[in-house]
Amino acid sequence: DINPSIFMEYYGWRKSKRSQVVNSTLVNEKATINAIFRYAVKKGYCTSIFQAEFPPLSKNSRYREALTIDEWRTIYQFMRSNDFLDKRDRNKVRHFVRDFTVLLANTGLRFGEARRLKWKHCKVVRGNKDEKRKLCEIKLTAEMTKNRKARTVQGMRGDVLERIRSYSKYTNPNDFVFVDNNSGNQLTKDYYYRAWKFMMKNTGLDMGVKEITFYNLRHSYATWRLYAGVSSRALCENLGTGLKYLEEHYGQM
Repeated sequence: DINPSIFMEYYGWRKSKRSQVVNSTLVNEKATINAIFRYAVKKGYCTSIFQAEFPPLSKNSRYREALTIDEWRTIYQFMRSNDFLDKRDRNKVRHFVRDFTVLLANTGLRFGEARRLKWKHCKVVRGNKDEKRKLCEIKLTAEMTKNRKARTVQGMRGDVLERIRSYSKYTNPNDFVFVDNNSGNQLTKDYYYRAWKFMMKNTGLDMGVKEITFYNLRHSYATWRLYAGVSSRALCENLGTGLKYLEEHYGQM
């Protein structure tokens, strides 16, 4: 009983729900939907001639921009200020958001991956060349990642993990790193978004032409690492992505 034209308004509906969705994402979603219907045809749930109809759409990718050094400096300097941290908050929510932001920018973790981190996944290690420098090693299990593939992420700022331990009330192996200090549950998304919006407004970054979100941090990490001379292969392993995808989406030098 499914009408093939049911998806003719799909792109408009998606953009009404999430205005920043890019065309390449919609093209990928179209491919996924078509794959589901091919499976349905194979199983006999739909007729063999069924084909979902979509409106025309170009596949021009819109790069997520990396932050400039000045933009990143503006963000982290404000996030470590008293205006942002709100010392009256005993649950240290803004402290968690600050260190979440710093960790994303120094490891390339995705937003959802970092939220799922537990202490058992994290390890602080010393640098080979500079023993005083604290690095971090994060082991992501398959169910924590977007592509459902386990990977080990190595990055700077292991000191951030130690700092979180100093104010978190939940530091056992199975406790979340970014946690609600009151309940022990994951810090919910709305806390991150409200704090980010507060930062954007108070720094004036919301008035610029560039839309800056948490996802820019991953792009910034990849771009800065390429600029620093890190091999593409090593970077792909850290990001959990293929070389072609790295070149197409994170190659803005």
